[in-house]
Amino acid sequence: MTSSAHPMISVVVCVYNEEEVLSDCLQGLARQTYPADRFEILICDDGSTDTTAEIAERFVHELPADAPRTRLLSLSHVGLSAARNTGLLHGSGEIIAYIDGDAIAEPTWIEELARSFAEGADLVGGRINLLNDGSWVARLLQNTRHYQIFGPEVFKEEFIGCNMAYRRETLESVSGFQENFHARGDEASLRARLPKRFRYGPAPDAVVRHQRPESLSTALRIEWFSAKNFSIVNRATGRRMGVKGFLGWLEKVGIAGLPVFAVASLFGHQLFFWLFALSLAALLRRRYVQRVGRILFGELIRQYGPLRGLLVHFLYYYVPIVMTAVGIPWSHWVHRNTQVIEPMTTSIELVKVVDSREPA
Repeated sequence: MTSSAHPMISVVVCVYNEEEVLSDCLQGLARQTYPADRFEILICDDGSTDTTAEIAERFVHELPADAPRTRLLSLSHVGLSAARNTGLLHGSGEIIAYIDGDAIAEPTWIEELARSFAEGADLVGGRINLLNDGSWVARLLQNTRHYQIFGPEVFKEEFIGCNMAYRRETLESVSGFQENFHARGDEASLRARLPKRFRYGPAPDAVVRHQRPESLSTALRIEWFSAKNFSIVNRATGRRMGVKGFLGWLEKVGIAGLPVFAVASLFGHQLFFWLFALSLAALLRRRYVQRVGRILFGELIRQYGPLRGLLVHFLYYYVPIVMTAVGIPWSHWVHRNTQVIEPMTTSIELVKVVDSREPA
């Protein structure tokens, strides 16, 4: 890359109780191929209660003189979105890149992000590969829920909080992240609020490795958490459910009822037979007619074989649809009085600042 393609980049690492992987995460950032004087690292510790802060402080103090400037910003516990905004406020880069404390960047991560910006992008999403590939549950989730598709026409899960970057002016156009979100929903609500003039650029070669849940119960809790947040995410983005959204939810209710309709139709109830047929047609339309569904189906067949691939594909779509069908009305009830917290309005106290440019 030429020198003109080396904009100043602030890498923001938002962490909360990440002692397990944080050291590897920070070492990965220190090994970047991007010029050390053209990026900085800001570790925003959101009031961790484990040894996260100690690990981060030790890393800052042990950096060699030619390493990128690194700062630890220890916050009172304010939540993920407010921590992201803290990085925006204190970073000096014209590009703000975000990575989570339980993710490890490949050496060319920053370089590949910068390449997309050099090509005219205003916001960039990179690829997330699996870190804990010894777990079959994590591998299953990577092949389904977190499977990414990069291409000129089809995108799926291509813009994820642990591997994303923005031009500063892009973030500042909406004042940053709305601060309701302590986990999940922050990047989706921000992207929906961005003016249309800003151009998205995929960076499939900007790779980080990230942990996935290692138990089905944890994965289901996360899926339910996302469904339960539906209402507040919609409200944060200014979207309303509307007639089309309501009909889409009814369709999901029908798909969720497929087993009940199938059993009831076996006992001669014609109404349930038609409900089963309509719901099955809706599932097939959503997951086999649409291009993204076909791409993922083919990948699962390749990974697991025809029978297991078909079963995994059905369960992957069916279980989240059930959670969404139940979660949407529950979300509206739970968040009926929840107010959207606008960006930069949370009171943030910097408990401690440790800077690699200053003596210990």
